[in-house]
Amino acid sequence: MKILHIFRNIKDNAIDIALEQSKTNNIGILLMHDAVLSNFKAIVLSSCKVYALSEDVKARNIFLPAAVKQVNYEDMVKLIFEYDKVISW
Repeated sequence: MKILHIFRNIKDNAIDIALEQSKTNNIGILLMHDAVLSNFKAIVLSSCKVYALSEDVKARNIFLPAAVKQVNYEDMVKLIFEYDKVISW
């Protein structure tokens, strides 16, 4: 199953749940708001596809690892419909 986790802020247990699900599912992680400030190491090293909302990245003036794909609002809507299930944290 394809599951998209949308994070507005990072809670360690929520990331752990998404990473655990990635063992048996196709997981996407979309970071927005303050979640774009998270420590990406565990997320990027996983098999999850990782996205970040470009408007939030620009607003916080940060640089992301190359493995994190920046998306705009239109792309975000497309992602939501691409996945079978969406979980918002």
